[in-house]
Amino acid sequence: MEAYIKSYYEQQPDSKPQILEKSDQDMELEAAFKTVDFTVTVPGKQYLYDRLKRPLPTFENITVLENELQKLKTKSTFRSQFEQTAKPLGGQDNADLPYLIFGEDLKTLWYYPWTPYLQAVMGIALVLSAFFSWGLLILIGLFAFNLYLHFHSKMVLDTYRRSLISVITLYDCCGALQKRTDHLFMQDSEPLEAYTGLKPLRKRLTINQSLQLFTSSELYMLPWLIYELMKAFTLVEVRAAAFIVREVNLKRGWIHILYKAVAKTDFLLSVIKLRETGSCCIPDFTTDINEASVVGLYHPLIENCVVNDFMPRKNAVLITGSNAAGKSTFLRSLALSNLLATTIHTCFARQFRWPLVTTLAVMHHTDMLTEGLSHYQSEVKDMAEVFRLSERRACLLLFDEPFNGTNSRERIAIAASVLQYFAGCPNHMTLVATHDFELLQLLDDSYKMYYFNELVHPDGKLSFDYKLKPGRKVTRNALELIRIEGFPAKVVEKANQIYQQMEKENE
Repeated sequence: MEAYIKSYYEQQPDSKPQILEKSDQDMELEAAFKTVDFTVTVPGKQYLYDRLKRPLPTFENITVLENELQKLKTKSTFRSQFEQTAKPLGGQDNADLPYLIFGEDLKTLWYYPWTPYLQAVMGIALVLSAFFSWGLLILIGLFAFNLYLHFHSKMVLDTYRRSLISVITLYDCCGALQKRTDHLFMQDSEPLEAYTGLKPLRKRLTINQSLQLFTSSELYMLPWLIYELMKAFTLVEVRAAAFIVREVNLKRGWIHILYKAVAKTDFLLSVIKLRETGSCCIPDFTTDINEASVVGLYHPLIENCVVNDFMPRKNAVLITGSNAAGKSTFLRSLALSNLLATTIHTCFARQFRWPLVTTLAVMHHTDMLTEGLSHYQSEVKDMAEVFRLSERRACLLLFDEPFNGTNSRERIAIAASVLQYFAGCPNHMTLVATHDFELLQLLDDSYKMYYFNELVHPDGKLSFDYKLKPGRKVTRNALELIRIEGFPAKVVEKANQIYQQMEKENE
């Protein structure tokens, strides 16, 4: 994903628990973003990404969102007018507004307050130079000083140039939208106040832009030089820069209001367009975990994905199955739709009736070399954060092969203890994917069992139907897969012998 899309989320000063960030990675949120993105502006994309990273905490928040969507859904004329008028904000040149809104204040140069006085002194020196030779010397000295101020100010302000141009584009788009939509775009007092309050800044930014003369032709080098010398002599550009810096630093809150007015509208229209594809549904939230049910759940990133129904009637579910049978994909599908239910109130399923819970997916671990942590240490660190976060809110907990970074005996002992703990938390929904037959035996009383399985054909090859089935069934295909993939016959035979011996010893 392009970095500019994340900037509105990343520039905001508030932080998000690292385990939630990891959950988003495990469910491949950034890849799924492209599937749900129907925005037409860069602020809209940035705002959509931010909303996907910030689940709504209450039913009231979700009701407000749905009311906004339903209200906008009926305004077909407004929708087409917005798409046409907001096109100038669709280019990446408008990607820097979050840095302007949330970043440090624009740099106020020490000589900005003195600019009016320097202009007055320059005028006096110009008059004196007409009568006194020493006046000419003073004029030359002041002019050299003004040259330095002019180009230094230009150099500093150029670092914000793209953001400042985006403010002009944003302001003009808001004005055009207000006019074309018969004043329907900005109906609240807050954006109207921001639009009116930013008018002086908009004018000065335009003047400042008109002072810039860009050309690559050598024929214009002399006129350009004369033009720059005139601006340096009068300090007109420095004074304009001082005004712009002061106004932006004082009124970035108003810039943010206009930004959100465009971005939120684009976000809402994007959700409406997603729903109109017919590939998703509006979730129905329930306060009873035992009433949770999903019909036709699928993952949008998998072409021709097999849909699954899921009605657990229990807050703890353990899913078994052989390699590549669909366990992890099902967990990711459920995690993604649960997240989307609480962010855009839209899910990839035919029906989605589910409690309002925070998604915590702990499904993939690797060695964290930069932090000096092994695979198992990173698992333990993440699980400790899951414990802390789940104490404060109801969660959908998804674990894929928990604690597989350590030896089998300790893995089973720790995993069984942790999973029994979460099964005893009635506010949480816990789903676990595992190969471990021992876990099935230890968790048989506290977890409801589901499984995926493979189909073995007469020629010895495997295929999968990717359908979730109730019950407990453990199948193993790892040995068969190495044979199918062409491992040496001696290796396959020896692996089978060792496996059979281990099975006898465990009887």
